[in-house]
Amino acid sequence: MRACLSEGFLTHPLNPKVVRFYLAVVTQFVPEDGSVVATSLPLGGVHAAIGILWPGFVAPVAGGARVRFERLRVAAWLDRRVGMMLLAPGLRVAMGD
Repeated sequence: MRACLSEGFLTHPLNPKVVRFYLAVVTQFVPEDGSVVATSLPLGGVHAAIGILWPGFVAPVAGGARVRFERLRVAAWLDRRVGMMLLAPGLRVAMGD
């Protein structure tokens, strides 16, 4: 677990896409006459808090949904609906539309 966390802490800031995102977005919220550090640190803190709290919300919701989808009746219903959704574009292509 510790190795995964340290790898994540290293790869995220070293990713050039993340750096470009921060340079593009965070600079819009820094006032011209204000302190860059005093404005950027709270924004980074909000981003870190969201990054920690959001998966803590999504994981239990997804786990509960998985239990419901594993029921046989729900799985069969879902398979039929997805099959119909995939069949419609296939028929449209086959018909030449």
